[in-house]
Order: sequence, then C-alpha cells, then structure tokens
Amino acid sequence: ALRRLSHIADAFLLHDRPIARGLDDSVALALDAPQPTLLPVRRARGYAPAPISVRHEAAHPILAVGGELKSTVCLLDGSQALLSEHLGELSNASAYRHFVWTVEQFKKLFEIEPAAVACDLHPDYASTRYARTLGLPVTTVQHHHAHIVSCMAEHSLTGRVVGIACDGTGYGTDGAIWGGEVLIADETTFERSAHLRYYPLLGGDAGARQTWRPAAGLLDGYLGRPFTEWAPEHFARTATETIEMAKRQLAHPQRLIQTSSLGRLFDAAAFLLGVCDTNRHEAEAAMRLEAAAHRAPATDPLPFDVLPGDGDTKPAQLDMRPAFAALLAQRREGRSVEELARAFHETVVTMVTDAAIETGRRAGIARAVLSGGCFLNRLLSERMEARLIEAGIEVYAHRQVPPGDGGVSLGQAVSAACR
Repeated sequence: ALRRLSHIADAFLLHDRPIARGLDDSVALALDAPQPTLLPVRRARGYAPAPISVRHEAAHPILAVGGELKSTVCLLDGSQALLSEHLGELSNASAYRHFVWTVEQFKKLFEIEPAAVACDLHPDYASTRYARTLGLPVTTVQHHHAHIVSCMAEHSLTGRVVGIACDGTGYGTDGAIWGGEVLIADETTFERSAHLRYYPLLGGDAGARQTWRPAAGLLDGYLGRPFTEWAPEHFARTATETIEMAKRQLAHPQRLIQTSSLGRLFDAAAFLLGVCDTNRHEAEAAMRLEAAAHRAPATDPLPFDVLPGDGDTKPAQLDMRPAFAALLAQRREGRSVEELARAFHETVVTMVTDAAIETGRRAGIARAVLSGGCFLNRLLSERMEARLIEAGIEVYAHRQVPPGDGGVSLGQAVSAACR
C-alpha cells in the first residue's frame, strides 16, 4: 500500500492486528420510485451477514454456493437465510480461495453444518465443482429460475408468478446461454414462455468484453446480408484480420455458442452507436448506453418481431434484429445517438412486457417478478415496472438483495428447500 498508493494518499493508518473477517464496502443504487430506497448492487459491509427471513422453512440446513460471477454463498437454517458478502469472480484464484474459506467460516460462525448443497446448473462453474466435492446431496437450480426465486423469497411470495429474468449469462436447460427470459415459475419448477431469439456469440466469454462480437453475431445473415456486407460501414473500427476471423467462424454457426442474452444486446447496440467498443469493467457499455438514453425524451419503440410459440413446449421468440436494422438506418439518416439509445430501451421494454403480459393472461397470473443484472439499469426497470402496473399486474423487484448474481445463492437455497 505504501509503495503503490503513496502518490494519491496523504497519510496511512497502519496496524498489525489480524483481520478476522474481511468485508468489501457495499455498493448500492439510490432509487426514487415508487418510494426512495437503496438497492444493493454488492451486498457487503453494513448488510452481510444480517439474516433474511423467508417464508419457507428448510427441513434441514442447506448450503447454496451461488454462481461464478459476483459470487455469494447462502446458509439456510429453518426460515433464516444467511447471505454472505460479495466474494468476487471465482475464476480468480484468490477469490476462489476466499470463497472456500468463507463457507468454512460461516459454518463455524453460525454453528451450522449443512445437510445438503444447492448449486448452479452449469457443470463448469467453480462453485458447482466445489459443491460436488462436499459429499452432500446436491440440488442443481437453473440460473434464471434462481434469480426469480431470490426475488420471490425477499417478498415472501409463494405460488406461480411471471418471472422476467434479464442478464448477461446463464446456462440453460438446452445447453445454450440464456439471458432474456420470460418464465412461468414457482419455487420448485419453471417453464420458459418466451425468450430473446438466439444469436451466435463470437468468442464465448470474449463476447462480454469486445462489443463488436455480439453485434456481428446478431447482424450476420439478417436481411439476406452476410456479416461481411455489414462490416465496411458499421465495423470500420474493428481490425481487418478480426473481421476475417469472424467471417470464418460465422461460416460454421453450429460450432458457435448460441445465446438469448439481453446484456449482450445492450453491448451490441452500444457498439453500433459508437458509444463503447470495449467493456473495460462489467456493464460499461450498457451504462454508457443508458446514460445516453437519459439525455433524450421518451420516444416510440423501434420495430421488432415475435415468433409465436405453441403455448405448450415451444416458447415464443422475441426477435430484435428488425430493431437493429432500423437503428442503423435511422443513424445513417442523421438521428442522434441519444434518441436512438432511448428508442432501443423503449423497444426492449415494449417487447419484453408485451410477452410477460401475454404470458400472464394465458396462465391466469397477475404477478410479475423482475430479476437479473439488467435491472440495475434504472431506465429499463422503471419503464418496465410502470408498463406492467398499467396492465394491472402486481410487480415485485429486488430491494434487499442484488438483482444480479449476488442474489442467486438465496434463490438456490430456497428452491432446494422447497423441493
């Protein structure tokens, strides 16, 4: 600290006492509507490990180990859910060691020995692999189902709800990467009613950093134009050799990861509007796009398509490619970046809420639950809540735990207890 921070710190307060429990500072978002409140983004000092009371009482103590990003763990003992502080990204070796240490510390601190463990459906998450080493009965919970149940738990909801889960990455039951989902869910089961239409994600995890990648996958083949025909005009900031690499990959779509991620759609829009080429930190592109949208007045949505499902086993598909084509055409005609950023937000709101309202009507459900990291976008969450309320639907959003992956372990624990 003395060596690396001396140029910015005027003084240092030093001590040689061992830190018994290290906690990061919490991060919260100030919300105005419907009443002033703080929404935890990262729940740590000042929040954790204060217990959260849940409606369902576990028959035996359950450990839930969360996901891979923004990791937390949860111990559910009876009706008391003990949610850890933010632990970090488990792909980082020191964060993973801290994750393992926190589990052991929680068991000692609260004198609880779990009899079962809940984890994510993704087989390669470090937390999932860890869960399988414990020698306990394992319950896997699909990522977006856990999101919805986490919000249900903090509102003491039970029974069926329309769940709107919007984020960047979550392993789906079909092996694809989900992230823009409308579900019919209760604490134990779910069915997929609608989702964003799949598009290829070039480079896998690299697609979460380099915003040209989801844009290329989204546009390739749309309107009969291969990616290379879009490239000269809209991908001029991308290196030629990179364009050629993308062309070769897109020639074999069966080898590419398919995704319905809403988070990556925000990245694609940010790239095509020139707002952000690289996510230097998580959700930078989405935050820049939201900031641009706030500078423009409300506007009509861009066009989109809905491919209807069969109302049984085949969910409806929400296709944003017409919106991206319109966005590019209107930008070429001189419409401002700010207006188009706002129009993009309005399109997402209209498309997803229409699907949720139709799902509720068909299933006879008048309650909607919003969860996933995309709902840290104030414009998206406020507009979506308002539109659902106008349709006569009760809306429940996070207030005690983060809407992002920091709340997933709570949903896992409650779902496992109910099963």
